[in-house]
Amino acid sequence: MGSPFVRPGSDAPRTPTGRSSQVGFAAKYPKFDLGNPDQFMQAVRNIQHLHDVTPPHLRASGSEWYPKVHEAVQKGIRRTSVSPEHGAAMVASISPQMDWGSRNIPAFKELHSLKKQDWAAIHRSEAGGRRTPEVEHLLKGMSLVHASDTGLVRAHRLMEGENIEDVINRRTAPKIHSFYHNIAYPHQHTHVTIDYRAHDIAINRMYPAAYSGRGLSSAALASGKPTRYEHFENAYRAAGLGRDIELPHHMQAIVWEGGKHIETSAPTKSGKPRVKGVTRTGQPYV
Repeated sequence: MGSPFVRPGSDAPRTPTGRSSQVGFAAKYPKFDLGNPDQFMQAVRNIQHLHDVTPPHLRASGSEWYPKVHEAVQKGIRRTSVSPEHGAAMVASISPQMDWGSRNIPAFKELHSLKKQDWAAIHRSEAGGRRTPEVEHLLKGMSLVHASDTGLVRAHRLMEGENIEDVINRRTAPKIHSFYHNIAYPHQHTHVTIDYRAHDIAINRMYPAAYSGRGLSSAALASGKPTRYEHFENAYRAAGLGRDIELPHHMQAIVWEGGKHIETSAPTKSGKPRVKGVTRTGQPYV
């Protein structure tokens, strides 16, 4: 499985200035209401259906995805002062478009190669809200070039030993927080990583990856009221139990692999092999 936090790609609509536009998206891509018992159960069935049509070899690789990355983190932090938990949190922080499919994570070596002045430049870039040419040049040739400035700053804070829960807060960053837990504790009951693909599989609609209206930005509210993010986590828990999959993040990883396979194996008009996923316009997975 690639990262559950792939940066939005070319399916984001563009204005003449090159900026993403989401005018009219709310009407075109309505929200599934998982607070509604009927829609909740439909989401559960959608997840289970995609699981059932996922090829066996992808089910196997999905079920081993988090343990495999956990092992890669253990390897990556050897001979460093980084704890296993902080290593998992660092991976979660810099995850967009990173390849976590191998047993080596070059990002650890790259992070430790950055000097004090390099980090100062990254912090300035993040504070400005847009990557500077200085940082773009600094990261050129590294896998870290795909990570956001915000993610890099989080990783730096973790390298400096800050408390993980202070750097990655479930209330305001539930996807990253869940990803950290799933990597750090792959064999334990914990949260479920709900990214754009996990959401879209549950509603059986491929919305544009860049669409910001999925409503997954918060969890663990002070009021105790469950958020949309938590409703989707519960849908994956129920779907997993219905297929004798004890750990819900393993179900998420399996169908994530299955969904990606569907997106990337669809035939092209020219008949040539597909080099990227289908354009996401709200079509169903299955």
